[in-house]
Amino acid sequence: MLRDGVGTARRTGSVTPPNAAEFTVSFRRQPRNNMDITGTAESAKMKSVPVRSREDHAMSLPATPVFDSSTLAEHTDQELARHVYRPFTIFIPAYNAAKTLPEVLERIPKHLWDDCVACFVISKASRDNTLEVAESLQATYPKLRWVGGDTNLGYGDSVRTGLTACLSVESDTVVCLHGDGQYPPEELPTMLTEIQSRGLDILQGSRHKLNTARAGGMPLYKVIGGKVLTWMENRVFGMAMTDYHSGYMLYSRHALETLPIDHLSYYFDFDIEAIAAARAMGLKIDEVGIPTHYGDEESYLNPWLYGLRCLRVMGLYIAGKYHRLARARN
Repeated sequence: MLRDGVGTARRTGSVTPPNAAEFTVSFRRQPRNNMDITGTAESAKMKSVPVRSREDHAMSLPATPVFDSSTLAEHTDQELARHVYRPFTIFIPAYNAAKTLPEVLERIPKHLWDDCVACFVISKASRDNTLEVAESLQATYPKLRWVGGDTNLGYGDSVRTGLTACLSVESDTVVCLHGDGQYPPEELPTMLTEIQSRGLDILQGSRHKLNTARAGGMPLYKVIGGKVLTWMENRVFGMAMTDYHSGYMLYSRHALETLPIDHLSYYFDFDIEAIAAARAMGLKIDEVGIPTHYGDEESYLNPWLYGLRCLRVMGLYIAGKYHRLARARN
C-alpha cells in the first residue's frame, strides 16, 4: 500500500505529493525479479534508460569543481558546503523506522539538498507509521518521496526498489542511507566528493577502516565475525577492503545501468552480491572510513544466516556465477 500526498491510503500504487512537481510511482505485479516503476519526477521523465559507458554519461553531465580526494581532510566544513556536486539521489530503506527517520533526515547537511534530485523513503510492509511520518516531513524536505507496499521480501527487496526508483530520475550518483541512524549522514559530503572526483562505480562506508567500530557500540562478535569474513572475501575477490558488510553504499549511475540488479539477493547479502558482481564486471570499487553508531535500534539480521550467505556468495563467485552474469550483460 502506498500513501499519496494528502494522506489517503490507496492501492493504486501512485504517490502524488502536494505542492510539488508531479511524481508518480506505480507498481504492477511482476515476477519476483522484475519490479516495474514508472512515472515522472521534477523536470525529468521517468523512463527506461539504455546502458551507457561511463565516458558517455560523464559527457552528458555538467562539469563539477572537485577537491583532490587525497586532501579532503584539509578542507573545512565551510569549503565543503560551497562545493558543487553532480546531481545525486538518496534512498532510505526504512522498515519500521518511524522513530529514527526524522533525525536521519535532519542530519543530512543542509547544503546537499541543492544538488539532491530526490530522496526516496522505502518502507514496504512496515508495522509502524513510517509512511505517515515521511508524509508529514515533506513540507520540511520538498524533495522527499515515499514508496510503500503490502509485501516486503527482505532488505534486498527494499534496496532493489530504492535503486530502481533512483534510476528513474536523472542523477549521477545514488546514495543508500539507512533509516535507523546507524550510518552517519554527516559523512555524505566527503563520500560524494570521493566517488565523483575519482570516477568510482561503488563506494562503501567502512566501519573498520578507522578502527572505530567498537567505540561506536558494535558487538564484539560482529567485529570478529566481520573481520574473518572480510579476510576470506579479500582473497576470493582479489581486493584489500576492510569491511564488505556495511550498508552505507554509493553507486555511480554507470554501475547501476551495468549491474544485474534483478538477479541479486532479496536478503541482507544484497550489498556483498553487488560488490561481487561489480568486481566480476571490472567496475571501480573502493571504501572510505566512517564512524558508526549502534544504539537501541532493532536489528532484523540473523548473524549466522548472514555469515552462511556470505560464504555462499564467495562460492558462487569462485564458481563463475557473477562472471557469467557479466558476459550476459555484454
